[in-house]
Amino acid sequence: MPITPLPQDLASEVRDLQRRVALLENTNPLRHGAVDDSSGILRWQVGDLAAYTGPNGVTSPAQTGERALDASGNLLYDTVGLSSTGKLLGSQTNFSQGTTTGNGSYQTVSGSTVSFSLTRPTMILVLARGLVTDPTVGDTGFLLSTSILIDGAQSLGNGPEFFNLIGSGNSMTPFAVIPLMAGGSHSAALGVKQTNGKSWAATSCSLYVFQLGG
Repeated sequence: MPITPLPQDLASEVRDLQRRVALLENTNPLRHGAVDDSSGILRWQVGDLAAYTGPNGVTSPAQTGERALDASGNLLYDTVGLSSTGKLLGSQTNFSQGTTTGNGSYQTVSGSTVSFSLTRPTMILVLARGLVTDPTVGDTGFLLSTSILIDGAQSLGNGPEFFNLIGSGNSMTPFAVIPLMAGGSHSAALGVKQTNGKSWAATSCSLYVFQLGG
């Protein structure tokens, strides 16, 4: 004579089936060992992983191992190694400034400033290029220099000064490296220093700010 299961037995069987289904779902190679953040965004995976391409176009190949993504779904690292160890924080390109009178201190080239924010202390690299001149034909007795300005100031600890002692065109490539810039809001710009009362001009300039790691 068959035994009719009690309601509590049926409920137990249902719960067991639900656990089995969950286990089967977790064997999906894209979700095995996966962890979501508080917003439900997939952030970490481990297991036999299928290839994955993030919104920024960087691909993590199929692999057995682990993979971490940022909040936007872009690859941070996988078993192959680190990804996105450097990124462009901002740039200004093809800017110029016409004839300007120097004051003996660094002046910011118009249109060169890049503003950016850091969530924690990070290494920063700034690269620039441009043609900086004393436009006065045959001028002498001046000391013209260019450098990267960080938060409005020049520091030899961050980057060198590049000098131009002749009136003809002189292409310069100033740079700055800040090994551990504090978190918060910052700016980088191209600066020019000319002898007080002498003229300077800048043409065909560009400036790029990179975050290295972090």
